[in-house]
Amino acid sequence: MATTDPATLPPQTTWYLATDLPRPGGPREADSSEPAADLNEVVRIYGIRHWIEQSYKQIKDELGWADFQSVAIPPSAATRPW
Repeated sequence: MATTDPATLPPQTTWYLATDLPRPGGPREADSSEPAADLNEVVRIYGIRHWIEQSYKQIKDELGWADFQSVAIPPSAATRPW
């Protein structure tokens, strides 16, 4: 949770954030392939998320990809019609 006032948790300035990144010194830190992230790092990542999503949408629109959806198909699932 990130908030400007921990005592009252004002709705306009309180974020409830979820992440699967381990916390520094936590039990999952040693086994994780991702680096540990403290609260400041999680808030920073969430803060740039909206900017990244909007940039991606604008790029798709500019390139004419807005009407397409990309999916990853594993090679084992691909079949040839011949």
